[in-house]
Amino acid sequence: MTIEVREEQFERAKLVLSNVPKGIERAMASAINRAAQSGRTEAVKKVRERYFVKASTVRDPLKIERASPSSPMAVLRAAGRVIPLSKFKIRPSKPTPGRSKPVTATVIKGKGGTIPKAFVARMPTGHVGVYRRKGRPRLPIMELYGPSVPQMIGNEEVMRALEEKAQQTLDERMEHEITRLLEGVK
Repeated sequence: MTIEVREEQFERAKLVLSNVPKGIERAMASAINRAAQSGRTEAVKKVRERYFVKASTVRDPLKIERASPSSPMAVLRAAGRVIPLSKFKIRPSKPTPGRSKPVTATVIKGKGGTIPKAFVARMPTGHVGVYRRKGRPRLPIMELYGPSVPQMIGNEEVMRALEEKAQQTLDERMEHEITRLLEGVK
């Protein structure tokens, strides 16, 4: 995904900020950084509209490499592994020792169901997760997972909203930054 300063905005900035030292570069870097931040915020919002997950679970793996006057490019990077199923909407949400309640999970809003032979358990570390046995004996067990943050952000609807919001913010902030720099010169 690429968000760019529009040609007419760049030409206007070049003309208006000609007396300001490194004016164009400073204005572009600030506007680009703000666009990246608003894109991240919009991505978190859109992911939460579609998936049952906390905002912090989505926001934390989204890292922004900021733009600078010498490098007017910001990168919004989504990294991370698959998220434990317990971070989504599950019932029961806590271990129920001695009772074999069926575990239901909803990852995408409006879609979900019972997970056969699954159970909720607390590990010695304190982590509560949804598990299933690998074979007939009690051990080993394996934890069940949902999608990763990059997978959720890769959704077409989420990407489109992120791009639109970032481009809109970039357009608005370029004007704001030009005005700010001009007022600082006077």
